[in-house]
Amino acid sequence: MVTPVNDDTAKTGAAVPHLDETFLQLTVGYDDLLLLAEVHAGTTAPGDVPARLRQAGLVGSAGLNPTAAGLVEVAVAPARSVVVERFDGSTLSPMFIGWLPDGRATTSAPDAEGAVVVTATEFGLLRDQLRQWLGIFHREVAGDRQVVTTDTTVLDAAVSARGVEPTGDAALDAIIENWRLAWRANGNWAQRGIDAGVTIVDAGGQGWYRVDHPPREGAEPVDVTLVPLDLEAVLAALGDVVTGRAAASDD
Repeated sequence: MVTPVNDDTAKTGAAVPHLDETFLQLTVGYDDLLLLAEVHAGTTAPGDVPARLRQAGLVGSAGLNPTAAGLVEVAVAPARSVVVERFDGSTLSPMFIGWLPDGRATTSAPDAEGAVVVTATEFGLLRDQLRQWLGIFHREVAGDRQVVTTDTTVLDAAVSARGVEPTGDAALDAIIENWRLAWRANGNWAQRGIDAGVTIVDAGGQGWYRVDHPPREGAEPVDVTLVPLDLEAVLAALGDVVTGRAAASDD
């Protein structure tokens, strides 16, 4: 389900909740989104919600606006939840994805005011939407790429504003020099823990690298292995997270 980025921004929410029935998009505060889910589930009466939700046309005497109900159902109680976080060196941008077996899906993301923007989509469209959002397209990349080892201290500095001095490892320095984006994705089935995840460094002309490292506590440095992936391998790894197919096969 949709989870807040942090307690401060998530709970502030939209000053005026808004439902765009043409583009199937709901903009609402995080707490209000959960309240709408309670109305939809029948655990909160329509008359008990704040006036702003009724004035925005989201809640009537009979319950939720049908369009809002469809968005809320998928966003708050999906069969599978996926969180994708994209970091460009200055901004961490999260996207929350939910989908149901009938093919309905939503993407949710915070806006500048801290509200949640929930947009309807379809399961079959998620692959192309994520490719666009993460810039996963065919490109010419360096040949003969090798597995590279380093540690989190070097990577953390490389993706920060302070940068990092050349390490002396030509392969690692080429990755750092061409670094353009890092992203990670985690997924889980309803009422279960995370069962699939992947972290990727997009090094532009140096291609994509999967980031492997043992569990890390806080800022504790740990060894990192950067494994080169081609386009199809990146899409397969992301697809495993979104679909949950690897976890399903394990069951």
